[in-house]
Amino acid sequence: MSRNSDTGSQHLEEDDEAFLDLDDPENQILDDGENDAPVEDDDDDVPEAAPEPVEETGPAPVDLNEVADIEPERDDAVASFQAPEKKPLHCVHINPTNSSIIAVAGEGDEVFILTEQDSSLTLTATLRGHTDTITELAFSPNGEMLASGGMDMTIRIWSCATWELLHVLSDLSGEIETLLWHPSSLALVGSATDAQAALWNAKKGTLAMYFVGHRQSVTCTLWSADHKKLITGSTDGSIIVFNPKTGEQEVMVHKDLSPDTAGISSMRLFNEDIVIAGCDDGTIHLVSITKGKSVSHLQEIHEQCIETISISGNGKLYATSSCDCKLVVWHSADHTKRAVFDVKEAVIPAVWVENYLIAGFSDGCVRVWDGRSMAPDPVLTWKGHRRMIIDLVVDPVKKRCFTACDDGSLRLFALPDQ
Repeated sequence: MSRNSDTGSQHLEEDDEAFLDLDDPENQILDDGENDAPVEDDDDDVPEAAPEPVEETGPAPVDLNEVADIEPERDDAVASFQAPEKKPLHCVHINPTNSSIIAVAGEGDEVFILTEQDSSLTLTATLRGHTDTITELAFSPNGEMLASGGMDMTIRIWSCATWELLHVLSDLSGEIETLLWHPSSLALVGSATDAQAALWNAKKGTLAMYFVGHRQSVTCTLWSADHKKLITGSTDGSIIVFNPKTGEQEVMVHKDLSPDTAGISSMRLFNEDIVIAGCDDGTIHLVSITKGKSVSHLQEIHEQCIETISISGNGKLYATSSCDCKLVVWHSADHTKRAVFDVKEAVIPAVWVENYLIAGFSDGCVRVWDGRSMAPDPVLTWKGHRRMIIDLVVDPVKKRCFTACDDGSLRLFALPDQ
């Protein structure tokens, strides 16, 4: 997965049709005024009136900020880090070329760089500059840069060699929702609550393109399988496929998704054509980016927002998580349900690692299932956190799991050998 900068540059030069020339002066930078309305189908108009409210049948959403801290029975963490003043930590990322380097951030508007060695964590740098909560972190694929995005409407790019600030990107006028590197590490995409996404030359810190057409926050961004197209999802309930060379819309899907026109909350590329899209109302859809339409809908099991979609390493299964206290495993072959884990706790992050399905819950626990058996009870339950786990990442080589929590701590758990 990792790639150094020389390899990334060569990749871009060998396939110049796969992306745009970031320094081409003829690139047209589109602003809000050039494309401020979604493209409509000729044969059917988007209804102007909002649908009638649908009575909720699932559990009522819980304000997790009002839930008291949990006193854990034990602490299973191998090591931990506590943010100053115990301010919540909401995002964590591992450097893809050096998994000993971990970045974590949250409400304290600082990025903490940790080094993991011999099952211990050391704070090696504190990156300052953001003026509000940091919402996103992403190391470049070559491991040379770290991008951070926040509610201060800026994206900052840092050098992983010196931890110096390289660029401040302030071309979006909303809180940052996503960060997405191009595999070459030459370009970075960010999206925001201002209904736009943008692409920058990461080396120079210059704006290369705006992507407009959504009416509300852009919550999801993906590259197509060949990295020639940018796919975005929004709280307006639409998915758009953009040409990154021109910023033009090539495909827009806004019909036959959620019956309530619920927002797109998560997306995952399933194969070269199909995107799995989860919505705020718990519905899940298979969208063809070549046909430009929804081609199938999964059984309605979730009752609240789809938080994450994760595909197993062998591609035979995928999982969806939600604050409705359900973690659902699906067969990839026919997209039917394989198992439903109802743990009575809200779940946001869930990831596959080898045969393990690992998820973080609102009771501060991390639960691990064996994906081979799909037995209803987890094979492992790690305790130690006092509040909801917001994010988790796993280093599959060292078999380490890092969790970022609302209690202001990052914890390191060790996976057993399978």
